[in-house]
Amino acid sequence: MVIGDLVRYVRACPEEAHFVFEVAAVMDDDDGSWVMLVKEDEEAQDVEVSPGVMGGFGCWEEAKEFEVVELANEAA
Repeated sequence: MVIGDLVRYVRACPEEAHFVFEVAAVMDDDDGSWVMLVKEDEEAQDVEVSPGVMGGFGCWEEAKEFEVVELANEAA
């Protein structure tokens, strides 16, 4: 994964399975690979941060919890 990739949780709860997030930062360390998602606006929680993209919580999460998605393929 790289900054700017659009991702979704691999094991999302059913009501959030369609949520797409944007990778804001990536990091590798001795414990594995990590991503930080574009953070949601604290003044507008649960609102898209850009069209079709939800905001994250601003913390490091294991990269293996996400899969890269292509929005162009979503409409097909």
